[in-house]
Amino acid sequence: MFPNESGLSDEEVVKRRQQYGYNILPEKKPQSQFSLLIQQLANPLVYVLLLTTLVTLIIGDIGDAIIIFLAVFINTVLGFIQESRSYKALFALKHYVTAKATVVRSGKRISINTSEIVPGDMVILDQGAKIPADGKLTFANRLYIDEALLTGESLPVNKNKNETVFMGTVVSSGQAVMLVQTIGPATKMGGIALQIQEKEEDTPLQKQLRTFSKQLVIVIGLLTSLVFILGILHRFALTEIFITSVALAVSSIPEGLLISLTVILTLGMQKIIKHKGLVRKLSAAETLGGITVICVDKTGTLTEGKMEVTDYIGDKEKLAEQVLLANDLDDPIVISAFEWGRTIINDFVSKHLRLDSIPFSSKERFFISLHE
Repeated sequence: MFPNESGLSDEEVVKRRQQYGYNILPEKKPQSQFSLLIQQLANPLVYVLLLTTLVTLIIGDIGDAIIIFLAVFINTVLGFIQESRSYKALFALKHYVTAKATVVRSGKRISINTSEIVPGDMVILDQGAKIPADGKLTFANRLYIDEALLTGESLPVNKNKNETVFMGTVVSSGQAVMLVQTIGPATKMGGIALQIQEKEEDTPLQKQLRTFSKQLVIVIGLLTSLVFILGILHRFALTEIFITSVALAVSSIPEGLLISLTVILTLGMQKIIKHKGLVRKLSAAETLGGITVICVDKTGTLTEGKMEVTDYIGDKEKLAEQVLLANDLDDPIVISAFEWGRTIINDFVSKHLRLDSIPFSSKERFFISLHE
């Protein structure tokens, strides 16, 4: 069925791995728990509150200082706990499944982790396999590749011998052998991974908070300056003027705003999680909530991209037997027919095991299978 290729030797694999490294997409170094905690303080409104706490302590108003500090503390802890949970969940998802690939090495087919693939490897591709690297097809039999991840095309694309296939795409049907040419960051998927790791933009909420904080500082500065001027004009003691100015500044700071925002965003993230969604950053929940229109290039990319039998004509039992046995699972239509057949007769295939088969080819134009 496949061309007779011996593949790379173990010695050659070691040499190429030293030269090209592992087949791993580039990703940012995960944030430490400490940096995640410090990140919660990177908020202009927090800076204003901390400055107010310091000034309040200087003038000896311990009670107000404790209240303001508690507002910052509660906000920091809530944000840290929620984002820490999201980071841990994302990390667990990334490492939940270890992708495997079947390769030919030293004349034998073996299953290895996709991270161990090197340029020059011969990879066997069957229906449902995820292509582990970029490469050229050395053999293809009725091969269709789902490239929606790269191109957005909802329908599988037919691929023939000597054509290029790309990492991350999926074999919808057929069989093939590919010669790996590039791995990891050198692949098209690797290029995309590098681009999306650029510095993230601030969310609308972060921008609004920054603007609000600046405006708040300006207003408070003007008010305290006015109080100072009026106090000097009326010949009040400097100590009394200073205390009054600080009291005015503290009373102008909305300590509860920060906690209210954090609690609301946390509740929003919890609701999203209940619907099996995962938000990495707390502030992103507000951005998601502000979306009113989603623009997509085609409706097909919003579906699972899988066909499903909705009706049939004829004897249901006989049709089910036919699609279960006379089926090489090499086309989206016959795959959907096979899945439908299993709902009618679940254990029929196990009772009539396949002994031999001749796959469909453009030359012979037929498919044969022999069963017990």
